[in-house]
Amino acid sequence: VAGAPYGGPVATVRDENVVQAVHHSLKATLQTWTSAGRLIASKPWSFTGLVTMGWTAEEELLCIFKSGMVRIFSVMCEQLHHFTVDGRIVQQGGVVLAALWPSGLAVLTQRLNLYVNASTRHSEG
Repeated sequence: VAGAPYGGPVATVRDENVVQAVHHSLKATLQTWTSAGRLIASKPWSFTGLVTMGWTAEEELLCIFKSGMVRIFSVMCEQLHHFTVDGRIVQQGGVVLAALWPSGLAVLTQRLNLYVNASTRHSEG
C-alpha cells in the first residue's frame, strides 16, 4: 500500500510474501484508489520481488524491485517507463531495503551497498 501526500491517490498490490485468504481471483492486480476509497483503475500485476512503492511529486507511482528495477506507473496503472538503478545490484544479493522521496530514491543491497538516485527518471550510474 502506498498513499500519495495531501490526500492524493492510494495504490495497492497484493504482497506475494504474505499468506492470506483469497475471496476473489488469485491473480495479483495493481489498483489505484481515491483517498475516499473509490477505485480509479486496476491492471493485472505480473511482476515479482516488489520491495517498496511510493509516489513522486508528479503523482507517478514508483515501484522498486529486488533486482534493482524501478517501474513507474501513472495513476491509471499504465506503465510509463522503467530503469535499473545499477546493474551490480543483482550480484550483491539484490535490494533488501528501499526509500523514496518526491524526487529520488535510495536502495540498500544485501551486501550493505547503498545506491542513491537524485532523480526518478533514470539511473545515474
